[in-house]
Amino acid sequence: MQTCIKQISLYLHHTIIAIGILTKSLGFGKLSDRIHGTRDCFESGTDYKIIKDIPQNLKELKKR
Repeated sequence: MQTCIKQISLYLHHTIIAIGILTKSLGFGKLSDRIHGTRDCFESGTDYKIIKDIPQNLKELKKR
């Protein structure tokens, strides 16, 4: 269950980044700034430090 929660957090992080890129490219400056602020807040959280290592952890699990 913990791995699923971490994986969902990783997808949420990717979604935040994608929305930030989209809003900036569409010219929604204020919204883009808010999205980037949300991303910064998410990345400063302790959960992000855990989930950023998921790809490496999954590779190690597949080797077992």
